[in-house]
Amino acid sequence: VAIIAAGIAVFVYSKETGVPASDEVKRNPLVTLVYNKFYIDEIYNIVIVKPLLIIGDVLSLIIEALFIDLIVNLTGIFTKASGEIARKAQVGSIGVYMFAMVIGMILFLVLNLHTLIF
Repeated sequence: VAIIAAGIAVFVYSKETGVPASDEVKRNPLVTLVYNKFYIDEIYNIVIVKPLLIIGDVLSLIIEALFIDLIVNLTGIFTKASGEIARKAQVGSIGVYMFAMVIGMILFLVLNLHTLIF
């Protein structure tokens, strides 16, 4: 049965030996509509793709340029500034380090005083 069906298919679909007509040939409007797949791709491009590209470009300009770049740049500025502060704290003097440690312990005790009393 499969061989017979294959033979019928070859007979029905292979009888045209000519080259398909070029795109410039005038066609019936219904044939042109079917030939162009009911213009689904063109409609989809106009209705869905182009508006989404425009929205994406606008959001890229607004969100990325104003907020994301600002956050990234501020992170870099903060990191650089905190590094400069930390670099100045590293003076190599043990007395300065002990002073900072004592101040830190005093601050810790003052901030946690309510838990020590109760």
